[in-house]
Amino acid sequence: MSKLLILVLILMGIIFIPSLLSDRSSLMFRPNITSVAFGDSIRVKENQKWEYVKSRLFPKGGNVAPKFNGPILISLENATDKQRILVGDIAKEIGELIPNKAISLYKDHTGFTSQEIIDSVSNSSVLNDLFDLYTESISVTFGEKPSPNTDYIRGSRIVFPRLERSVLSDSTVIQRNRNSLIPIKEIAGSILCFNFSNRSDSIKQRNYIKYELLRSLCTVAEDNGFDFNIQNPIQRLNRFQYIMNKNDGVYSTSEYHPENYIISEYDKFLLKKLYSDDFQSQLKGYLSDNYPTLYVYNFYHSARMKIFSEILVLLLGVIIFIMSLSILHKRRFRFGFIGYLIPILLINISILGLSNLMRFLQLDYTLSIYYRQFLMGFTLRVIIISVVQALIIWVLEYFLKKKFDNFVLTLVLKMAITFSSFLLPYYFISWYTYRFEHSILIINLTITISRGLYIYLNHYSESITRRKDVEISQLKELQLATELNSLHAQINPHFLYNALNSIASLSKIDGTKTEKMALSLSDLFRYSVNRKGEKMATIQEEVEMFRTIYK
Repeated sequence: MSKLLILVLILMGIIFIPSLLSDRSSLMFRPNITSVAFGDSIRVKENQKWEYVKSRLFPKGGNVAPKFNGPILISLENATDKQRILVGDIAKEIGELIPNKAISLYKDHTGFTSQEIIDSVSNSSVLNDLFDLYTESISVTFGEKPSPNTDYIRGSRIVFPRLERSVLSDSTVIQRNRNSLIPIKEIAGSILCFNFSNRSDSIKQRNYIKYELLRSLCTVAEDNGFDFNIQNPIQRLNRFQYIMNKNDGVYSTSEYHPENYIISEYDKFLLKKLYSDDFQSQLKGYLSDNYPTLYVYNFYHSARMKIFSEILVLLLGVIIFIMSLSILHKRRFRFGFIGYLIPILLINISILGLSNLMRFLQLDYTLSIYYRQFLMGFTLRVIIISVVQALIIWVLEYFLKKKFDNFVLTLVLKMAITFSSFLLPYYFISWYTYRFEHSILIINLTITISRGLYIYLNHYSESITRRKDVEISQLKELQLATELNSLHAQINPHFLYNALNSIASLSKIDGTKTEKMALSLSDLFRYSVNRKGEKMATIQEEVEMFRTIYK
């Protein structure tokens, strides 16, 4: 009874506890709704900005946001003096947004143009260091195509196609390499090429250059909308936050829109925090203050949490299986169908509960909400599926007992029936296994192999038991025969002594009777000797022997 109670508590826990905890969680809402006191507008605004940073820089979680680790240098190619001054002014404006980071023109920082460094590079350690700075700079070319010197920019050698091209409404053409496509931990240089048309005035040119330089400073997430099929839970939740906080800022979308944009407060906050010296500690502090520990751990270690949740679910599944087996092993029910229904119902409830637990640990809250809304429907479907599976197995195996006597063939057929009965209902009611169908085949194989192994071990155990029973019976018979022979060995001499004494006494009285008695004794011993150890005799043989002795 205690095992049954523990099993019921485990099943109820893995089904209902994750749902209850996720109901009280703030993971699906913005922090200004769930964790900020009403009326604290300053903190609400700051949390919204942090959500913007989190969703744009960390789409899948983690602790790496690509940025320039060294000084941000802008190298100019084919630039006029007016354009050089323009870019320098823009660099100063951007520098005000990131005061902790040096940003300037390459020539102002090194005293050389990029062409001079490339032409003069040699074994000089100073020139080599300056060349390394150029390879990690933002190369800005004015003309129809980028300068050949951009081949030295590290960022140009990482992705293909090399450059992306945008044609604006005033016929201005801008070419760039997209940092979002570069799979590295830091931004290793960027390439920009501006071919201004006659219709673009100085104000437009200034806006275009400033926008492209700002976009070169960080990598923003791809925004394909809110998609339930996204595998990474942090990415799914961050896209939800992105939709809630979407605006027309520089980093609000992964698409480039240099003609219509604003440098929003969110963009300024993002740049300031990204290039601060303690950015990671600030971000972790924000997450710890506003999100549950489970979310924070998933944010930084989603791969580990996935492995941990799978191992935990596997262990719980093994525990449930062992406890169920210990409770139901060799238990006989009045109706044979119940003996099939109860184990199958336990299996299906375990699958539902363990999948719900895994979703909870991996922050799959979209499905948890969906599950809670239709809990009764899920429960009804579990019962229906279990009844169908139990009925299929019970009926088919009932006919197997009558048709086949070969154990191996029967075992194979039972495993095939088990696999089919567990596979088909899930696919007929496919939405019951939404996002879990990739594991159905593995689960079915596990259940089938486990049942086949259980049947084989049970049959093997019964065979050994029967063989032991036969051996014990044979030993008992042998022991009985030994005891009987021992008894005969004791009885026969006494009988013979008594018979001979009687014959001796009778010989003095009646010689004829003495002769008959001696002959009868001889016949009796002849009958016993001729039995040759046979334990049984027919009634007719015993009657004839009696008549022979007493005739």
